Amino acid sequence: MKSKSDPDFSLVLACYNEEAHLENSIDEIINTLDLSIYSYELVLVDDKSTDDTRKIIKKIENKYNNHAITSIFHQKNTGRGGAVTTGIKKTRADIVGYIDVDLEVKPLYIPYCVKKVEDGEDMVIGMRVYKIQINGFFRYLTHWVYLQLVRLLIGVKFLQDTETGYKFFRKKKVLPILNKCRNKHWFWSTEFVAYSFIHGLNFYQVPCLYIRNQHKKTTVKVVRDSWQYFISLVKFYFREKEALRKRRREIKKQS
Repeated sequence: MKSKSDPDFSLVLACYNEEAHLENSIDEIINTLDLSIYSYELVLVDDKSTDDTRKIIKKIENKYNNHAITSIFHQKNTGRGGAVTTGIKKTRADIVGYIDVDLEVKPLYIPYCVKKVEDGEDMVIGMRVYKIQINGFFRYLTHWVYLQLVRLLIGVKFLQDTETGYKFFRKKKVLPILNKCRNKHWFWSTEFVAYSFIHGLNFYQVPCLYIRNQHKKTTVKVVRDSWQYFISLVKFYFREKEALRKRRREIKKQS
């Protein structure tokens, strides 16, 4: 039960080498959310950055000392999934979400996502909508192929973007799911959605404009990471095959 001191929702921001844009991103998030009807807290999780991200986080804490900001500093790098998991577990609100701190999907969709969770949706997904660009076509293609495999093997054919870093949910519903996720890196996103599906959570998708930052240095190695994603997906499927089949049968009976 929510206490009077708890915010309406918590927003988790996983950070790793974000010095180029972190302060501007937090400014934009706070300026946007301060105009909404909701009270909120920000939970920043630094995953042992090697640049000045930690210094910037401390600067942000001082700059916004009248806001609810919690900072967590990992002593070792755990990966994207590990950082988000740490943040979710430390939040105070009943409704929790996480977004990518580079803001390639803007924070203006956050209040609507929170409202949909309030209205009863278990998990609200910010479905990225974007124009295909020539220099990003190969990355888009590998993402599209991977999505088709996820939809086929997991059974979430109704989802258009399982890997998006823009999700909101009830904390109490995802805590058991977090404890099941084995991967702490990028495949964590797939596991999180797959276990949510197995546990019977319903999904609601919100189309969100995605604007890729052409100047951002990415840590994604398309060929290597795509292969690792594929191997992890196949292993997950065979590990949870019976649970996935059971869930699909339940959905078929309900339809």
